[in-house]
Amino acid sequence: TAKILRTKSPIAVAVAFDQIRQARDMTLAQDLMMEFRLSQRTVRKPDLFEGVRAVIVDKDHSPRWQHADIGQVDPREVAAYFDLLPEDKELCNINKSKDNLAIERSEETPNGENRFHWSG
Repeated sequence: TAKILRTKSPIAVAVAFDQIRQARDMTLAQDLMMEFRLSQRTVRKPDLFEGVRAVIVDKDHSPRWQHADIGQVDPREVAAYFDLLPEDKELCNINKSKDNLAIERSEETPNGENRFHWSG
């Protein structure tokens, strides 16, 4: 698997490892908010588009990543992926505190689906 990981975007691998580490101690609500932040930042970074180009557009399977290897990735760059978004861009209103969030299950709908809502 190390061989496969070396072919992937170094920043994406570094973010994924940090994501797994952070998620160990999160509630589901916190994890979903983290996932949302990561998705919002990933779509604004060049490696996503380079990966699409290499695999889907040109099909050369030779991406030219922003960093040549994971050793070139600055930990501050990884940490920035996890920063809070501007308040109007967050997944939900977190009232400046991400420690007291919960997801509560509401009643089942007539068609058998469950609805969830944020609380905390």
